[in-house]
Amino acid sequence: MDLKSTHSVLYRDTQRSIIDYGYHQQGAMVIEGARALGIPASSFTLLWVESKRPHCVRAQTLKDEDLARGAALNELAAKTFWQCFQSGVWPGPGDDRADAEYVDLPDWYRQSVDDRIKFELREAA
Repeated sequence: MDLKSTHSVLYRDTQRSIIDYGYHQQGAMVIEGARALGIPASSFTLLWVESKRPHCVRAQTLKDEDLARGAALNELAAKTFWQCFQSGVWPGPGDDRADAEYVDLPDWYRQSVDDRIKFELREAA
């Protein structure tokens, strides 16, 4: 279990924090470390505590499939680090997209907005 302070324990806010801070990757690493030490570990739970009164609390356990995604991302990060170490080439900020003159909204957010607008328009009719 890992204690996290947050501005909100609402589901969508905790989801966003998991993505933004890579808690699925942290959980996978904690489980891997525990197993390496011979400590049984099969799940990872986040205990959220709001930083402002009334300090609401929520416990959420990450799903195994999301911990597996975190482990895969950790493996990819280690591979990338090793390749950079071997080649001596360390990409910096801005090296990720050659077409960075324009920036667009992520596909998942576009779909979310489109769905919300479609639903709201249907409800208004």
